[in-house]
Amino acid sequence: STMTARPLTLHVGLPKAGSTTLQQNLFHRLPGTAYHAIRRKAGPHDEASPFGGVVRNLREGHCLDLDIPAFRAWFRSARDAMPADRDLVSEERFCDHLGPGLRQRADLLRALFGPATVLMVIRRPEALMSSTFFQERRFVRYGLSRGANLDAWLGAALDHADHFLSPLQMVRYDVMAEMFGAAFGHENVVVAPLEWLSAAPPRFAARLSTALGRPGPETEALLTVRGRAENTRNAGALIGNVRRNGVRQVVRELLAASQSRHIRPETARRLAAFAAPGIARIAERQNLPLAELGYPV
Repeated sequence: STMTARPLTLHVGLPKAGSTTLQQNLFHRLPGTAYHAIRRKAGPHDEASPFGGVVRNLREGHCLDLDIPAFRAWFRSARDAMPADRDLVSEERFCDHLGPGLRQRADLLRALFGPATVLMVIRRPEALMSSTFFQERRFVRYGLSRGANLDAWLGAALDHADHFLSPLQMVRYDVMAEMFGAAFGHENVVVAPLEWLSAAPPRFAARLSTALGRPGPETEALLTVRGRAENTRNAGALIGNVRRNGVRQVVRELLAASQSRHIRPETARRLAAFAAPGIARIAERQNLPLAELGYPV
């Protein structure tokens, strides 16, 4: 059955593709829109709420632990309590690695939230992989020490790029869009390149407005006055690191990290070769000039 309510947009990420900026500076300020996210992402829902439980279970891969009818009933009441013309749900971890779990995740989101327009924000592969590498939890998740450098990490990831747990799976944008399209309808998937936010704000705003159901100039005006986005979880981790290890040690770690950002041309070519076929497909399907924005096609 479908959830009979006003139109809904489902922002599914990608991780490290401007989600914090959009959540803190745009999504919760959209007129006529009820914004649903956990509190540290400028949303109204506590992490102990049913919404927080869905986010936690999906992020941890415990999809089968969810009581779908109970959540749908709760979400319907949450929407009714927030007068608006439409709803917007945002959680970048809804769109994570591929493998057999992503199609299951897309189908589960369709069952939880009902019909929706899906918004995917993508980023140039090299920038996405760099940000992924330097996110603190990734060091643990992929078994790397803090001393590992980006080029070595990326080279190792490329050696196993087709494994569904490889971080390289996050640049298979065409497959992600296909899986969400199968669950929500291909005509209901909107892909926006993050690079437009700085290179062509009107185009980025217009693209987002297609998914958000708001006028383009209104969205652009909100983006224009955006402030610096702050990820409170990362800030908390940094403060904790300073308390445990002292300022000098943390400064040494940060300097070492800044010196490890270089990607060798050979590794960059391998990344481009892996990502280009899928990027070419998503550029054609979504009518996006990704080559002009530096994407490998």
